[in-house]
Amino acid sequence: MKKKPIQTVQDLRTRAELLLDAIEEGELIAWPAPEVKRLLHELLVHQTELEMQNEELRSAQQQLKLTEQLQQAQKMEALGIAHDINNMLVVILGHAELSSSRSNDPKLIASSMQSIIQASEHSAELIRHLLTLSSNRR
Repeated sequence: MKKKPIQTVQDLRTRAELLLDAIEEGELIAWPAPEVKRLLHELLVHQTELEMQNEELRSAQQQLKLTEQLQQAQKMEALGIAHDINNMLVVILGHAELSSSRSNDPKLIASSMQSIIQASEHSAELIRHLLTLSSNRR
């Protein structure tokens, strides 16, 4: 009795179950040795393929996890930079308001202008850093 060729994993599983049943019932002798060898070989091939697919899946999952962690770190860095820029704007606005309200004290005005210049330069540096991060993500 010639068996139909194995074409799917389900066919292979069905044939393997038949082989196991034959072994348990002591009917293995009824199966031709080449058929048993071929079936076992195909089982090993499919097992190897499944193991490779599982490894690829694990690798893809690990890559996804690392990508998500990187994105989270980048978000946190961007939030920190935004917070720093906001702080610099508060300094700039505060010193500008102070200078305009006390326009009769030249030393205070000069000191406030120096603080405004420093905060502006620091803000520009932070923005350059943000632009660099943005261009590296493309």
